[in-house]
Amino acid sequence: MSFAFRHQPLKTIYLIGSISTLVFLRIPYWTATNLLPSWRPRSSWSLGRALIIKGFAAFIYPEKTGFVWVDPAPEYVVGELAELAQKNNVEPARIWGFWLGPKGPDGLVGQKPKPGEKVVMHMHGGSYAMGSAHPDDDAKVSFEGMVEYYPKNVRLFGIDYRLSSAAPYPAKNPFPAAVIDCIAAFRYLVEVVGFAPEDIVVSGDSAGGGLAIALTHYLVKQRFPTLRSPGGLILISPSVDWSLSHDGPGTSAQTNERADLAGPVYRTGYAQRCLRGTLGPEILDTVWISAGSAHLKCAPGDFALPRTIILVGGLEMMLDPTRTLRDRLVADMGEGAVTYIEVADATHDPINFTWHEPERSEILRAVAGWLEAF
Repeated sequence: MSFAFRHQPLKTIYLIGSISTLVFLRIPYWTATNLLPSWRPRSSWSLGRALIIKGFAAFIYPEKTGFVWVDPAPEYVVGELAELAQKNNVEPARIWGFWLGPKGPDGLVGQKPKPGEKVVMHMHGGSYAMGSAHPDDDAKVSFEGMVEYYPKNVRLFGIDYRLSSAAPYPAKNPFPAAVIDCIAAFRYLVEVVGFAPEDIVVSGDSAGGGLAIALTHYLVKQRFPTLRSPGGLILISPSVDWSLSHDGPGTSAQTNERADLAGPVYRTGYAQRCLRGTLGPEILDTVWISAGSAHLKCAPGDFALPRTIILVGGLEMMLDPTRTLRDRLVADMGEGAVTYIEVADATHDPINFTWHEPERSEILRAVAGWLEAF
């Protein structure tokens, strides 16, 4: 079954169109306009080099895509997380991210924030094994919705954390690779761009929601002098029970399985194998991966996180675990700090689908209103 989730029909159609445009339109045009050495950026360049530069500019040039490099932050990988990384042979690595929405007055991205300016740092979904924050890739619809609905004075930064894989593919990037990448992205926003931690809202949908919880929990517990706790947390259809501890007659895992498009992803076990790496199955019942697990051992204060908004579909398999997560947050933070919204007719992660209306717009408006009051 794992093969099925590496093949993405919509993405395939998009890639075919992009490749056709590249081969039949762009490359011939670039060849014609760089045919003579004097027409190239450097007359000493070969035609091949000029075409390669054009290709890179078309697909990742910062002024067009908001692309930025994010350097690793090994100094902030400590304690239990460092021990788990060592056991799974995971090292910090350079990743990248994308600024979306309005650019600075000079047309560039990553500009220094104004005093009190807010930024949403978003982690895309994809069961830890698929997806991208590239504005023209898998999360295109969700990011377009955020840019459209979110307050115009709030910036948006999407990160491309490392994706995991497991047999029958080469095993790579198991837990905690993605969490370590999120730490690096948070450090980038604070120490490179200059945002105050309390002006950063950590956000995620689906598996990205799980990452958002893991990152925020880590920062709250570690109490770094510079990487303090973020100001808020947005969770949209968070996948928070990868051990499927809420499974049995009458549970949302069974009653909603026919309606939840993510059901086969949860059941196949592929994401779980990707995450575990060499670790035992017990890692799936930790706050790092399954903050809504019924098997999670919690102590008072474990879920004392920043103010949070949770949005979940009434037809999701993860509905019961999300309710469990809500209850844990409320117990530690109080009802006033937790906004919880169930969208009755929504299946998993509606913000990714333009056809999922009116639920998609309802969710985005609700988050926008929460951000306005932030």
